[in-house]
Amino acid sequence: MGKYKGFNALQMPSWKKKGYRSDTISGAGSPQVSIYFFDGHTSITDSSGMWSNDANAFNGTLDSTGTDVASYSSLASGSVTANTLTGVGTTATNLGGTISQVRYRIGARFSAVALVLHGATFIGAEQVGTTSVTNGTVAPLPMGSWVTLSVPSGGWTWAKIIAAEIRFWAVTEFEIDSYVGHASIAQLEVTYTI
Repeated sequence: MGKYKGFNALQMPSWKKKGYRSDTISGAGSPQVSIYFFDGHTSITDSSGMWSNDANAFNGTLDSTGTDVASYSSLASGSVTANTLTGVGTTATNLGGTISQVRYRIGARFSAVALVLHGATFIGAEQVGTTSVTNGTVAPLPMGSWVTLSVPSGGWTWAKIIAAEIRFWAVTEFEIDSYVGHASIAQLEVTYTI
């Protein structure tokens, strides 16, 4: 079985940010794992005009300072179809073999309490996963847990992973003042066998 090498996936050299392999190859047919991020190389779209610094959510950096993030500031909560920041395209490359599992997670930073940042993944028009991170208090940057994506129609291919889409949106429990949520990163983890 392939195993993770010891590494911090959030503090990697800049030359590895365009997608890197984190597996130990122990022979033909061993499961291997590679981690990538959504880079929006096909398109980045702010559906409502309420986001700022949109590209910062797709540059592969998990930022705890609030300077290298995309920010949403509004009284209006979003949804998977409203007030979204969408990026189409990932840093994945075609490594061949058979893909057995794809997971993803998102990272965020908050400047208001009781705020949730959501992220939904699409393969074409098919939604294959939804996840979120919650701050609870005005707090440092949280990274969400890995969520396994549903297998899309026709199964997984590298082409589908390369062209995958992520949509960010924010929701608050107390719509009494303008609030700010910062989308920082969305990562993909691909398990495959060659």
